Amino acid sequence: GMSAGEHKEASLTLPEDFDVESLRGQTLQVVIDLQRVNSRALPEPDDALAQTVGNYSTLDELREKLRNDLLDAATREARRQYQDNVIEAFAMLADVKMPLAFVQDRLDDALRDLKRQIAAEDGLPFEEWLRLENKTEEQVRQEMQPGVERRARAGLVLAEVARAERLSVSDAEINETLSSYALYLPEKDRDEERRRLLNDNALRRDVRTRLLTNRVLDRMVAIARGEAQAEPSADEVEAS
Repeated sequence: GMSAGEHKEASLTLPEDFDVESLRGQTLQVVIDLQRVNSRALPEPDDALAQTVGNYSTLDELREKLRNDLLDAATREARRQYQDNVIEAFAMLADVKMPLAFVQDRLDDALRDLKRQIAAEDGLPFEEWLRLENKTEEQVRQEMQPGVERRARAGLVLAEVARAERLSVSDAEINETLSSYALYLPEKDRDEERRRLLNDNALRRDVRTRLLTNRVLDRMVAIARGEAQAEPSADEVEAS
């Protein structure tokens, strides 16, 4: 209800779930000097609007495209959630023993990732972020440990399923994926970029891991749904 040029002072109590833990529940004094008030007039949803936002002749065509996009997004999210549930179910059934040193190494990796994220997104040194959060590094490690252990357990289960089901990724599949990355470049730059990508060993490892993970997840989902056909035994493979 304020107008441009108006001055107001007020008290604001932050919620108990505020992002910065040290400020939760605190009452702040807020000073507001409103510089200007803007408003936005939305266009009418009609055929003319549809024609301005893409290759659509009618509003119904635009609605159908938006409906399909939303359905695709919901389907991907449902599949991701189902995959997470399948991984959790496999992990609960598996007898996984992780040495303490293995868990600590994964924690070290997760903490390094967190420090890089804070520096990139908040522009803060990690020590300053700890001060604002009123936490110690050890407390952060303890908070992160359950999630790190869960992900590590899931990774070991995925690796064991890949071994048991004899799933793998060929060099040809990796080359095809890497080559596709260069298709978005101007034609004159594609060959050079393709050669660079194909010879990047770190990138090849990342692509192999991603393709194999997707293949293992597809297999686990098929098993969970009762849709998986039995893999041939080693003797059968050798005989064939």
